[in-house]
Amino acid sequence: MVGDTFTLSELPSFYKRNGSQDSYGAGRRRAVVLPHQSMQRGCDWRSVVGRLVNSLAFAVVTTVLTIYALLGNDMRFLCTEKSADHVFNILTITCIVAFA
Repeated sequence: MVGDTFTLSELPSFYKRNGSQDSYGAGRRRAVVLPHQSMQRGCDWRSVVGRLVNSLAFAVVTTVLTIYALLGNDMRFLCTEKSADHVFNILTITCIVAFA
């Protein structure tokens, strides 16, 4: 498909922009080149990331980290001694990395 061209009327609707057929005049056609799957190097990282993001484990981990990010520092002040601060620091760094 590399180098294959399609007119706007032949493309699926998600490739079209609103009003793009009319913006070039009634008699003009605009060609669009679609990327080919072989252009991607290595494994298909989009499908790997898609499976990860849609997994239950990812949802549970990010939910727990979100709750910790909202309430962790308050729980540290209320429930622990100064010696436990290093554990909370590691959890805070984990949250920063996960949400960065």
